[in-house]
Amino acid sequence: MEKVSLPLPEIRCLSKQEAASYLGIGVTLLSELDIPFVKLGRRCLYDRVDLDIWIEE
Repeated sequence: MEKVSLPLPEIRCLSKQEAASYLGIGVTLLSELDIPFVKLGRRCLYDRVDLDIWIEE
């Protein structure tokens, strides 16, 4: 039986720097905007789906 390799899913959670780059803005502006994020310990992670929804609004 031949093994079929599937592509890895795209990463949804972005760091603050990655989210700012994704939106095309600076990290400081990202912190000032009311964009939803998840706090894991000391890290703030941004979900791509939430970022896309925020852009559309």
